[in-house]
Amino acid sequence: MEVAQSPVAVIITPNATIRALLEMVLEQEGFKAQFFGTPQEAMTLLRESVPRLLLLDEGLTPDAFSVSGRLKMTRRLRDVPVLVLVSEHDDRTRVTAEISKVDHVIPKPFESRHLRSLLRSVLCSSTTHEAASG
Repeated sequence: MEVAQSPVAVIITPNATIRALLEMVLEQEGFKAQFFGTPQEAMTLLRESVPRLLLLDEGLTPDAFSVSGRLKMTRRLRDVPVLVLVSEHDDRTRVTAEISKVDHVIPKPFESRHLRSLLRSVLCSSTTHEAASG
């Protein structure tokens, strides 16, 4: 009998408080969270494996939208959902997210209930996508 592995979520944030909140929510939703402080630190893992989810904080250098755009250009990572945490969720942010191929923008401060719902949705849709393509 094969043991199911927890889906991996890669989170890139320099903020320890956000990291702690995300870790709690992700673990409650069954994700194995792997945290990185910078996009450069995450690249080694992303070259070797494909996570179920990428969650980026806006405080990154380069910025989260640039990181998302670059990752979405990589064939292996193209279908991985990207969520970005932002302070301001206005028209400019929506357009930038669309151009950068961000799947979901999450305004800060975020409610854990909303994030849980979004994580369940992402998990369901990526499982359905895998079943359809496999």
